[in-house]
Amino acid sequence: MQQGDIVKAHCNRCSGERNHFIIHVHEEEWSEDLGDQAWISGKDRYELLKCAGCNDVRLRHTNWFSEHVKKEPFLVR
Repeated sequence: MQQGDIVKAHCNRCSGERNHFIIHVHEEEWSEDLGDQAWISGKDRYELLKCAGCNDVRLRHTNWFSEHVKKEPFLVR
């Protein structure tokens, strides 16, 4: 997704998931060498969004980190 695209995002003013125009995108990637051939890395994405309904503008921040592990659901028997 890049500038000019339309995405779904929550709008506090419209009270729900609405179409938003991406006004600007900024991404930063990083990595760090921990030694012994061990690395961690991540990425931050900042999007300036404008609601297609009420024209409210907001900032959305999403990130990725190499050490975030998807946890399996806990099953009770």
